[in-house]
Amino acid sequence: MSAISQCAFDSETEIGPLFSNILVPVDFSERSVGAARFAVQLARSAHGRVTLLHVERPPEGNLFRMAELERSVEQRMSAFLSESARNPSVQRIVRVHPDVAGTILRHAEENGADLIVLPTHGYGAIRRALQGSVTERVLRNASCPVWATAEAFSTMPTNWLNPERILCAASTATEGDRILNWASRLASPLTAQLCIAWSRKALTQGPEQIDRVQRKFRIYAETVVERENVPDTLRDAVVRLRAGLLVVDKNSWSAQGISGLNPYEIVRHVPCPVISL
Repeated sequence: MSAISQCAFDSETEIGPLFSNILVPVDFSERSVGAARFAVQLARSAHGRVTLLHVERPPEGNLFRMAELERSVEQRMSAFLSESARNPSVQRIVRVHPDVAGTILRHAEENGADLIVLPTHGYGAIRRALQGSVTERVLRNASCPVWATAEAFSTMPTNWLNPERILCAASTATEGDRILNWASRLASPLTAQLCIAWSRKALTQGPEQIDRVQRKFRIYAETVVERENVPDTLRDAVVRLRAGLLVVDKNSWSAQGISGLNPYEIVRHVPCPVISL
């Protein structure tokens, strides 16, 4: 990334609810508890609902073991996030399936989720279920935005719900226009300052388009030093701007021809939550 830009918003912009149907995959770990509490607070502010989804891999063995497992998991889910047990806006679902990521993705698409809140590391009975390849697959293939962070949920910063600055990362003018249109709906009611980091490719190959997008969102550019490593560049930009949220496009890195880079690497590097569109 080689430019950081900032913009202000028209206070009369009409804003619709972004997060009315939030899905939270849980594995009963402490991070899952924190993620669920965050999602409940976020949904409350938008008068929305939350679905807590636990996907258990089936055991090897007979049907008796399967039935026993299902009863045990149902009990754990009933006790999970006890303070929301009577909240009619919080639904609890248990599925037994060998494809954890696929089950999460299907549920999100079939039930019209508009956000997945994803804890990036789990330490429960299915320790690997919300790590590594599963997290990467959800970030890459979800039909809705995914909110993820490598930070611990046990001490949830207040700016997770009300970030003062939101940084968007875009590799093309078209992508930047799409991300800014979405992020502006989030930033305006929060009175958050919206910033954008353009890739060097976008700045050199489409300056006219970049100028059009910047004029549309009333953005004034500020040059920063670019590093070859995109996660490190975005981490530095987040720190420098004190951004409370980073918004990225899940397909932008392959478009730049950066081998082996994916949104999960961004999540692991930056010191703030990431929304992957």
